[in-house]
Amino acid sequence: MELSRRDFLKAGAMAAGGLVLPKWAYSAVSRAVASPDVVHVTGGNVELAVRSAIDRLGGIGAFVRRGQKVLIVPNAGFPNPAEMATTTDPETIRAIITLCREAGASSITVSSYPVREPDLCFERSGIGDLARMNGVNVFPLTSGSAYVPLRIPDAVDAREVEVATVVRQSDVLIAVPVAKSHSSAGVSFAMKGMMGLIRSRGPFHARYDLHQAIVDLNKGIKAQLVVVDARRALVTRGPGGPGRVETPNAIVAGRNQTTVDAYTVSLARWYNRAFTADQVRHLRLAGEQGLGLTDLSAMNVVRVTL
Repeated sequence: MELSRRDFLKAGAMAAGGLVLPKWAYSAVSRAVASPDVVHVTGGNVELAVRSAIDRLGGIGAFVRRGQKVLIVPNAGFPNPAEMATTTDPETIRAIITLCREAGASSITVSSYPVREPDLCFERSGIGDLARMNGVNVFPLTSGSAYVPLRIPDAVDAREVEVATVVRQSDVLIAVPVAKSHSSAGVSFAMKGMMGLIRSRGPFHARYDLHQAIVDLNKGIKAQLVVVDARRALVTRGPGGPGRVETPNAIVAGRNQTTVDAYTVSLARWYNRAFTADQVRHLRLAGEQGLGLTDLSAMNVVRVTL
């Protein structure tokens, strides 16, 4: 479905119908409740693109209610600027913060566990500057941060992990990954990004089947809203770069991280070739194990051009 900006503005926000999701736990959302499975917005400035995408999902009020505590999880893994597409553009995060404030969130926290030195990653990525916004809590997770054990029902490999306490303390989790390639996982979007909320990632690479462990983790932690920063995409030499950066100029949003990730794969040529979600093993496994849609032909996709 293609919409011009004029058509989009005429259509307005779609009602979402009062769904209350439990804190931080995995919760499958019925397609009957969720309107589009995926919203793909191209063009415009970042704030307008993010707002447009979320409006098509029912507006920020469908996800954040007055008085709730919001946790925003970007990709902050490397000490690089947004232009390298290894970390989420701070302007995308800022746009989501603005919407959460409008919804009346009682607190907004931006947090993740970087791959490299945490404070440096937050500083050089520009994400740390968000701390200057009044009322926003910005802090990088470290091995010394507070964590709690999480046992994951139906897990195959990663049956128990230590999850950052800030996840449990939040009412709403919003995943805001950047679109990039990954040398081990193939691609790194929302599903892979959940590893930024656990203490120990070593076993995922050395002890478990990485792809199955990513799926297991996503059985245990579920974002209520996923907004992929695909204005830029690192299509080679991910996750840390430097590599070739394409510019899909897109914001992709939805309620299900598996479905959104499966769609995002279609936006660029990774490693100089086109992939389907079935060719990315953790996405294929996620689809087979019922975590979300991975077949683009089965998705209700709304495309908006600004």
